[in-house]
Amino acid sequence: YGIEVVRTEIKSSPFLGIELSEVKHSKIDSGRGLVLISGLTGNALADGKLQVGDTIVGVQSGDVSYRTTALDYEQTIAAITSVEKQNDSVTIQINRLVERAPIDIKFKTHGTNDQQDSAFIRARAGENLRSVLMRANAKLYDPKTKRLDQPFATGDCGGEGICGTCLVKILQGADSLSSPDKVEYTMLRGKPDSWRAACRVAVGADNQPAALSIELTPQVAASSSSGLPSAESATAR
Repeated sequence: YGIEVVRTEIKSSPFLGIELSEVKHSKIDSGRGLVLISGLTGNALADGKLQVGDTIVGVQSGDVSYRTTALDYEQTIAAITSVEKQNDSVTIQINRLVERAPIDIKFKTHGTNDQQDSAFIRARAGENLRSVLMRANAKLYDPKTKRLDQPFATGDCGGEGICGTCLVKILQGADSLSSPDKVEYTMLRGKPDSWRAACRVAVGADNQPAALSIELTPQVAASSSSGLPSAESATAR
């Protein structure tokens, strides 16, 4: 399972229409508890974005905002009531426990037979691609590829997102992956659009079932076709 974050703005007049129930109260820390949405009516029901079982983690109206994570029933109600007075609408952020969709991943090393030499692993939406491949004992790294952060050294950074050596080529399912962030853009500068840095990628970013096919160490195939040794290729790009 995973946490889905939803943020929505709901009209407060004539009333929000959110019913809450405290399902657990802290015996140690007064004012702490687990409060869930137990019913929806009025504006909240019409909004359509909240669900029974969601937990409210933040409320805001205008310049007034409160974090309500782990607050008990009384303090959660007090926070909502306070922001309701500020404006004619309230922005509510909730956490929702959702089942993570299955992501079927097929991977192969560059230059191998697609059918005979492919391996398969099932991941769950939101998992890090590098972690999934390492769990499957995939040969994710080329020992001759030089690091971006240490151009005269080889080896990987252990998934810290600084060496640029965990390159993969996406053959199928690119639209189910998380978008590149600034760090990954830097690592992929000058490389084909189909390449990704596995340590920076989350599979099943939209939490929908998907099939992903990837080729490992594409920089080796690229350097072979260009006549450059792979250790020089990563530095030259």
